[in-house]
Amino acid sequence: MPELTLSNIKDNWRKIAKFQNGNIPHDFEVKVYKKLLELFHVGDYYYYLFNTANGTIEYTSDGFEKILGYPAKIFSVEWILENMHPLDKPRFFAYEKLVTEFFNQLNPEKVLKYKVSYDYRIKTKEGNYKWILQQVTTIQTDENGSVIRVVGVHTDISHLKNNHKPSGLSFLGLEG
Repeated sequence: MPELTLSNIKDNWRKIAKFQNGNIPHDFEVKVYKKLLELFHVGDYYYYLFNTANGTIEYTSDGFEKILGYPAKIFSVEWILENMHPLDKPRFFAYEKLVTEFFNQLNPEKVLKYKVSYDYRIKTKEGNYKWILQQVTTIQTDENGSVIRVVGVHTDISHLKNNHKPSGLSFLGLEG
């Protein structure tokens, strides 16, 4: 298994972005997404906008502070990796590699039609861990099916994780 580093995971994300530079502006309506997100959650959540091409989080909602105790402005890929439970990191890297392989084999018109879901633990400001369900869907591509931006939702599912075992990786078709 390759070394688990931020550089490796960003290289992986650049593959799914098909080496786009990520400088395409994001023009979506945050209020619409927020309203939709509030309808279907099983716990407290926050959402974020992730630029796959450059591996950066461009926006994070205020729910981040409510769940994890930190201001939203600190949320980054680096922060996730620093605060993820050490036992969950290998699975995170393995799942992200599988996600890249999955999306790279899709026809460009199908890239926007899937949601990816799995969970892991993140340390709170108080030093304990919460189980976070990560759900991500692509919201911006180019004509070649390059994944440019995704919207992600992190939901606190600690109250549902009595066995403390991770769930698997899921690819959910959004149109059947």
